[in-house]
Amino acid sequence: MSGTELPNVITKVSTAQLLASLSHAWPHLFNGALPKRASLDVLGAQWALETGWGRSMHCYNIGNVKGKVGGDRDYCFFACNEILTSASARHLAALDPEHAKITADNGKNATIWFYPKHSGCCFRAFKTLDEGAADYLSLLFHRFGGAWPSVLAGEPEAFALKLHDLHYYTASVGLYTSALKRCYTTVAGVRVDLQVAPPPFDPQKLKAMFNANAADHGEMFSLPPEAEELENDAAKADAIKDV
Repeated sequence: MSGTELPNVITKVSTAQLLASLSHAWPHLFNGALPKRASLDVLGAQWALETGWGRSMHCYNIGNVKGKVGGDRDYCFFACNEILTSASARHLAALDPEHAKITADNGKNATIWFYPKHSGCCFRAFKTLDEGAADYLSLLFHRFGGAWPSVLAGEPEAFALKLHDLHYYTASVGLYTSALKRCYTTVAGVRVDLQVAPPPFDPQKLKAMFNANAADHGEMFSLPPEAEELENDAAKADAIKDV
């Protein structure tokens, strides 16, 4: 069944709600295994970095994972940017100057903004947090499996470095890694009750989502904020007490 376009809405949740939802979905995706708190904290840190502590989470898309029109998942559009090589950015801007605009270009790398309804700003969209959490977990496990051992080990720095190697993000690896580590420290201090619970939604739908991510190897990269904003966002982490 083909996905449909959902309205672009901000779906802010607390850090505790996010961690609980990930914990809820985990055992039903991974044969009853229970997640370590440190593993959830690594994932929560990435959510915090990618979405500005949930203030910019669109349609319960936890990792800012890209979508596509005509796929089997729902999707939405919102303006976003990428840091690409200057050649790639100029090529995309020339193809669609109305919806792809370069805002900075040093001759080597360029920041390019995409505007609806350019394919570069099409993202996966979900109706509930539990659906978004299940899709995020299964995507990381299948599409970015090389980074999964770092999740299991609760190692945010290794996770960030491996995600860069796997082309998950286009921002500065140094800025992204330092920001993720700061977010991890704050997430780890959030109190949350992680209880075993029934499947977060229909088990057959959960299984179908998991299998779809196993088969999908398309372009599904996160688009974090502009690189120069990452350090500023991370610096605010210590002041945020989201429970």
